[in-house]
Amino acid sequence: MTNILALLVVAFLSANAAFAAVSANEIVLNDKSRAKDIDVHVVFPTAPGRYPVIVFSHGLGGSKDAYRELTNYWADAGYVCVQPTHDDSMQKMRQKFGRLSIMKTLHAGDDPHYWISRVDDMEAVLNNLDVVEKALPAGVAIDRQNIGVGGHSFGAFTSMVMAGARPYIDPSEKIAGHSGMCDLSDKRVKAFLLLSAQGVYATGLGLPNDKAWQNMTPPVMIMTGTKDGGMKGQDYHWRLEPYIYAPPGHKYLVLINGAEHMTFAGRNSNAAGGRPKMFVNMMERGVERRSDVPGLFPYVQEASLQFWNAYLKNDAAAAASLVHHQVAEESKGVVEQKEK
Repeated sequence: MTNILALLVVAFLSANAAFAAVSANEIVLNDKSRAKDIDVHVVFPTAPGRYPVIVFSHGLGGSKDAYRELTNYWADAGYVCVQPTHDDSMQKMRQKFGRLSIMKTLHAGDDPHYWISRVDDMEAVLNNLDVVEKALPAGVAIDRQNIGVGGHSFGAFTSMVMAGARPYIDPSEKIAGHSGMCDLSDKRVKAFLLLSAQGVYATGLGLPNDKAWQNMTPPVMIMTGTKDGGMKGQDYHWRLEPYIYAPPGHKYLVLINGAEHMTFAGRNSNAAGGRPKMFVNMMERGVERRSDVPGLFPYVQEASLQFWNAYLKNDAAAAASLVHHQVAEESKGVVEQKEK
């Protein structure tokens, strides 16, 4: 039975927002199939109405407490946003492994058990939208016909495989029901946002070959930056591969010149999600360090919102903005956009 341990409601207003938003902390959902509780953060509009929902997956070692600048921005624009904490969170790893937690977390991305667990967490959220809705104010409801899934880094991988990209899981892992090229897609989701996703990488966090994306058919926006390298020394071109290899049809690429890996988490947010500085430094070895280029994150917010509005609200103006590369035009060369 789903257990809501506590509901802490904190109101905040945005001067440029279409909706006032309220954040609800410490909601705990229960996944009966795994006998597992999942901590989630929910942020939502306060004005009565039925709103699309976005489920957002954090990066390696992060938690539900990260990416607030993104989810608050979307909620202000009329979305219910749900952020689960996955098992690779540093908070959970500390509880499980103590002083070995940092090294265990660093290797979690290469362990397919965590790939499956993350997808199961996201699906558990979708299975419990009625419980999430009960935590909303009277008159605020979830539009279950318009569901979006997004994520950053490891969360982008999670979102990517839910969109139909197929990872390879070695049979020697002996994960019940998951062997070889695995279909982890969820047809309930209408659109997907991938921030700093991974390209071809056969033995770790990535997909085994260019054919692995051939079933990624839903609308997808892929976003990266020219300083957004991979942990194995790949440059940003590696992160373009999900766009390059995905089949045509409602695929969008946003490339931000000067943006690095954590640009997409929000410079002023709790981007690390509770991760210690030593862990963040180790994780970023081989990756371009944070640049000092100011003003890049608003492009992430604006482009992502146009995408959500186009596909979760059927907003014709937003769809036109994507096709006409409005964000790129406004950026005067900082942002490049493509679609196919």
